[in-house]
Formats: sequence, structure tokens, C-alpha cells
Amino acid sequence: MPNSLGNLCKLTVLDLSRNYFNGSVSEILGSLSGCSSGQMESLKLSTNDFSGPLSDQLGDFRHVRPLALSSNSISGPIPASSGNVSFLEEASISENHFNRTLPKTTGQTLNYVKDIAGRL
Repeated sequence: MPNSLGNLCKLTVLDLSRNYFNGSVSEILGSLSGCSSGQMESLKLSTNDFSGPLSDQLGDFRHVRPLALSSNSISGPIPASSGNVSFLEEASISENHFNRTLPKTTGQTLNYVKDIAGRL
């Protein structure tokens, strides 16, 4: 994925689902976390081959409503910064390799989530 995605400052919707892209999910979030992360309302990265842990940059995507990360090879913990994603309504995280715990800050966000799909 090109780092230049982060230069798309008015980007509000990004759907890269079902493209079988590969690479580090942290690098993807890092490239987007520049000027576009605060504007992003929809982030869908499902059914690719993104791997590695989620970075704390996930918390930069405060306005994301649907977050789709299912069917990748994402591993490790869900970062505490996920509690900053305060507009989240739907999170799809199944078919990854997350550990089985959610950070305490995520519980604040989950009070407002309408749908979460995934097994931890």
C-alpha cells in the first residue's frame, strides 16, 4: 500500500476489502494516520492478508463508524487507544489472531457499539 494514501486529507471512506492485499496493518494505519485519520468515517480492510499487531494509531481514527478488519492475519492485543474511537457503531474483527483480552478503555467505546462481530 502506498504511503501517499495519507496525503488524501479529505478522504472519509476507504474500502479495500476483498483485494487480498498484504503487508503490515500498522503500516497501513500509519500511512493513513496523517491528515486523513481525523476525517475518516468508514475504514474497511476485511478479507486481505494484512498481518502483525494493530498499532496505537488506531485511536487516531476517532470518527470511524464501521471498522472492518475481519479475515486477515492481524495478531496481538487490541490497543488501549481503541477507546478513542468514540463514534464506532460496528466493528468486525473475526478471523484474525487477536489475544483474548480487551483493554479497559475499549469498554467505554463498546457501550455505544451497535454490532461487534468477532471472537476473541
